[in-house]
Amino acid sequence: LAQVFAVASPVCLVAMAQRNEYYGSWDKKAAALDQELDEEMKREEEQANTALGRTGEPEGPPVARAKQQREELSSHSAEKKETIKKMEDREKIVTGTGVSESVDRGFAGKAIRFKDCSKCRYVIPQDLPILKIFIERCTDFELVLEAPLLTSSAELWKSEKVTLDTKAPLGSLQVDDVSQLRLLVLQEADAPATYHAKTNDFTMTVGGADPVRVEDSSDVQMLAVLKDKTIRSEPLLRHAEGEFPVFPTASGKVAAASGDQVSDADKAEQKRRAGNEAFKNSDFMQAAAYYAEALAVTPSPVVYANRAQCWLKLGDPEKALKDSQACVDLDGSFVKGHFRKGLALRALERFGEAQLALVEAEKLDPKNQQIQEALKFVLMMAQRRSAAPS
Repeated sequence: LAQVFAVASPVCLVAMAQRNEYYGSWDKKAAALDQELDEEMKREEEQANTALGRTGEPEGPPVARAKQQREELSSHSAEKKETIKKMEDREKIVTGTGVSESVDRGFAGKAIRFKDCSKCRYVIPQDLPILKIFIERCTDFELVLEAPLLTSSAELWKSEKVTLDTKAPLGSLQVDDVSQLRLLVLQEADAPATYHAKTNDFTMTVGGADPVRVEDSSDVQMLAVLKDKTIRSEPLLRHAEGEFPVFPTASGKVAAASGDQVSDADKAEQKRRAGNEAFKNSDFMQAAAYYAEALAVTPSPVVYANRAQCWLKLGDPEKALKDSQACVDLDGSFVKGHFRKGLALRALERFGEAQLALVEAEKLDPKNQQIQEALKFVLMMAQRRSAAPS
C-alpha cells in the first residue's frame, strides 16, 4: 500500500499542478475580460457624454475639451482662492462668549466682523483705525466705538440685545433683522443715517437723554434720521409721483423734499456707479451696500445681478440666490440673472436646479464661454452624485 502511495503521490502532484495552471489561466483571462469590459464601458460613457449628456435632461453644450476645461476651472479656483485671501487680509472675524476686552491692535486698517458672539463687550480704542464694523448673529453684545471708522459705516444683521456705544461720529448704519438695539451717540450731529428692515425695539439715545424709539420696520427698508430730538423714519421707495423719500446729506442733516431735488433715477445711478467702483477695488461688502441703496430707490435687474455677484464673492450663495431670483423676476431676458442664479445654486450644491438656470442663460447667450464652463461643471457634478452609492 505504501508503495502505491509512493508511486501515486508524484502523479497526483503533477495533476494538481496542471489543474492549478489551468484554472490560473482562466483567472487571468477573466481578469483581462473584466478590464476590457471596464474600458469599453468608459469609452461608451465618454461617447455618450460627448454627444449630448444624460438622456432626458435639458440639452447642454457638447461635453468636449474636458481636460482643457478642467484646467480652466482649476484656474478659476485659484482666482477664487486669491480673492478670498485678499478678503481675509482686509477683514478679521471675532467670535466669543463672555468676553470683555479691547480689540487687538493687529486689526488696524482692517474690517472687523463680530460673529456669533454672546454676552460680550468689546472696545475699539480711540487710536485704532478700523475700516468697517459688521455685527452678525450676536446676542447680549456691546461694542464701544471710541475711534471713527475709516468708511464711517457699520452693519448689523440677525442679532438681538445689542448696544452700539459710539463716541465718534458714524455716517451710516445698516440694520437688518435685529431686535432690542440700543444706539448711543454723544450729540445729535453724530447720529448716523440708519437704513433698517425687520427691526423692533430699536432706540437712539443722545448724550444720556431719554431714549428715542425708532419705528419698527418690516421687509420694507426704512431710512431713519434723527433731527431736533425726533426720529423721522420713512420708506426709501416713493409712494406716488412727486413724493420724495428723506435722504441724509453728508453732514447727517435731512435734505428738504423739493421739486428741484435730484431724481430717483439719478440717485440710483450714482449709487450703482459707486458700487461698481467699490467692486473694482475688491471691496465687495461696500459695493453691496451701495447697490442696496440704489435698489432702495429704484429696483433694477442690473443692480440685483451686481449685488448677487458681490454675495458670491463674499461666499454667501443664499443671498446671491435671492438677488438673482429678484433679477430674473424683474427681467426674465437678462442673461446675468440666470447665470448668477446658476452659480449660486451650484455653490449650494443644488446641481439639478443650477443646471436648469444655466440652460436658460445659455439659451439667451449661447456663445458665452463662462456659461458653458459652468454648465459643464454642474453636469459633471450631477453625474457624479447620481453615480455615487447611496
